[in-house]
Amino acid sequence: MESDSVRKAVEIAKDIKESPVSLNTEQLAFLFSAIDLTTLNNHDNDESVKAFCEKVNDFDAPKYNLPYLAAVCVFPNFIATAKKTLVNSAIQLACVTGNFPTGQTFPLMKVIETQKAVEDGASEIDMVINRGYTVNNEFSLIEKEVSEVKSACDGARLKVILETSDFSDDMKLYSASMAALKGGADFLKTSTGKTNEGATLHKGAILCAAIKDHATKWGMQTGVKFSGGIRTSEDAQRYVRLVHEILGKDWITPTFFRIGASSLAGKVLTDMDKNISHSF
Repeated sequence: MESDSVRKAVEIAKDIKESPVSLNTEQLAFLFSAIDLTTLNNHDNDESVKAFCEKVNDFDAPKYNLPYLAAVCVFPNFIATAKKTLVNSAIQLACVTGNFPTGQTFPLMKVIETQKAVEDGASEIDMVINRGYTVNNEFSLIEKEVSEVKSACDGARLKVILETSDFSDDMKLYSASMAALKGGADFLKTSTGKTNEGATLHKGAILCAAIKDHATKWGMQTGVKFSGGIRTSEDAQRYVRLVHEILGKDWITPTFFRIGASSLAGKVLTDMDKNISHSF
């Protein structure tokens, strides 16, 4: 049975999806500041990751009176390269763990992978849950797995990827979200970006409903990250509105709101000023 919080959140998502979007410079600047710029390609290597980070280094955000990107996100084996190359300490170093993107491996391996990534310099961890646990509603195992990885984070913020495209039942997704929050997630994240569906407003709203209920019960503010298929400023702004309407203005900060993308940053810059051009 659908809860009131989920029902209301889904209704908000539907209204936002059907509404036009207009953007001003301030909104575009916020979108830029909330981006986790990502490279998660099958053929990534030390040289390509170094080049990726150097493109970030080359963009002089203060010159255009812009904030910095929130983070760069890479595979865990490239954290050391990214840390060595990235010159701006204000930009977080994030990496995926948990046998991304399937989430299928021994729980101990997820812990070890996370520990190593943090030792190499990761300040944020984007872990994938064991997606098989959702088939038979094994939510306690999701909570346990998240808790174990959280213990390996040593202060790094933990984003838990639920792969929302796996869920056809709203309350099942809500229950998985609550399990991740109980396990200690600092963020809920929609997707790996490696499935056909990616992020959707409908399923993003369910994550927000869980975050709101968890905050109401425990007084803890948890972030949300949308990733997978968000390629335009207009699409991204719809997620800002979604979070604002469900969770409130306190969530409209890169501390609690992120968008994972590989191409969005350049598009936002172009939308802000046709004279700003930078290839990330």
